[in-house]
Amino acid sequence: MIVSIHQPQYLPWLGLLDRIRSSDKHVILDNVQFEKGSFTNRNKIRNKDSSFWLTVPLKRKTDRTIYNLEIDYDSNWQSKHLKSMINCYRKEPFFIKYWHNFESLLLKKYATLADLNIEMLSMLMDFYGIDTKLILASDLETKYNKSDLILEICVKTGADKYLSGTNGEDYLNLNQFKVAGIDVEFQDVSKYEPIACVDDLFRKGGGDKI
Repeated sequence: MIVSIHQPQYLPWLGLLDRIRSSDKHVILDNVQFEKGSFTNRNKIRNKDSSFWLTVPLKRKTDRTIYNLEIDYDSNWQSKHLKSMINCYRKEPFFIKYWHNFESLLLKKYATLADLNIEMLSMLMDFYGIDTKLILASDLETKYNKSDLILEICVKTGADKYLSGTNGEDYLNLNQFKVAGIDVEFQDVSKYEPIACVDDLFRKGGGDKI
């Protein structure tokens, strides 16, 4: 049983979709603290000459757990994001095929950022033909942090292999995983650009083209 774990991303990149596709179960890590400057509420798209950030504004709250993050709808950010996508990708071959799905999704109002990100991830998985089971970490009643949390989730989900992102090498206690009988594999993301997967989707189409 191969398990991957990652915080929910806004407009996730292809590297994350590839890791999910390579897993039997993917756990959405929604019960940890939001990190400012992360990809949880932002990602990059690009035009002809450069790339730039699209950021979902958040309400200020004391509790910054990801599943509690509320979107700030006082600014018209949805319209700005949609116009940016139109300006960047309207001439791409697969824009018309997928555009209205993004338009419908972004014009909705969501109670939390996690709700938006999870619906977006599910939609993208469908476009790329990925049927990996999604699990919310907040449904698993975890009690640890950092490496211990990842190991706890792997045990609770029946993993015999954990497929980690490359940054896992910086904090995972590999000896603990070995004792638990769980192999750890680090994903090779060298072929993926650090940019939102809509760039690939509108240019190349979905299916199994990851």
